[in-house]
Amino acid sequence: MPASACLKIEARAIYPDHATKWYIMGLWSGDPAQHPRESVRRQKDEDGNVDTDTLSLQQPAERFQLRLTLGGGEKEKPRLKFLSVSLFDSKAVRSPLPPNRKAWGKFVDVPERSQMAYEDGGLLCSPTTVSMLLAHWSKELNQPELDQDVPEVVKGVYDPNGPARATGHSTPLTPARFAGCAPTPRA
Repeated sequence: MPASACLKIEARAIYPDHATKWYIMGLWSGDPAQHPRESVRRQKDEDGNVDTDTLSLQQPAERFQLRLTLGGGEKEKPRLKFLSVSLFDSKAVRSPLPPNRKAWGKFVDVPERSQMAYEDGGLLCSPTTVSMLLAHWSKELNQPELDQDVPEVVKGVYDPNGPARATGHSTPLTPARFAGCAPTPRA
């Protein structure tokens, strides 16, 4: 994707009697100096609210729409290669899954990296985690180009307007997310 490319992601819910407003799910770009790269705050209304990159609706909806605006790329047209959406009904009753005993006792070799080795390190939990996971998968997939140090990852995930100024801090700590904040990551 060209460095000058930018992407605006919006979503709205469709109800039988009305559609919600378009909520801005995120603004991303290859170069934040040219286009903003941020979560958009203060979108709460009677239908829902956006918390970083998650739309929480007051009532379940049967349908939704996405609107993507892809721009920039004066010399080379940007192309969207992948889009993923996750939907969740917080009121649904979920049956517990049996434990995956095949995973018990296994060690996943994820290299340790300290977020505190960098300026503003206290805010770099998510980029550090992503950097560590990229390093792991770089070895697993034999693709050395995936191994990116924390400052390079910061360029891709840092959100100056997000909670604690970095993406991922408003979501529950999964083992992978926690690994970036822990002194000794283990999976």
